Amino acid sequence: MHFTIISGSHRAASQSIKVARFVQTTLLQNKLCDTAEILNLANNPLPLWDQGVWDGEEKWKQLLDPICTQCQSSDAFVIVTPEYHGQVPAGLKNLFLR
Repeated sequence: MHFTIISGSHRAASQSIKVARFVQTTLLQNKLCDTAEILNLANNPLPLWDQGVWDGEEKWKQLLDPICTQCQSSDAFVIVTPEYHGQVPAGLKNLFLR
């Protein structure tokens, strides 16, 4: 079984990435899965809105295709997200909208 752990914080040194690493280690050490990859959204690599995403522009394909492939090959997801004023980070929302 292949897990993808999504760390949804925009911050590079966030508590979310620490939790994501802990979950990854726990899953692997307890042999609860074969692989566990972390998809870290630190520094928000996803566009807030850009028409080029929907038009299939090459720059967005290069950024988004590896993320889509990783997510499509996963059997399960663990979402680690902070809460900012009652909302999840914009980058994480954009990931789900993609």
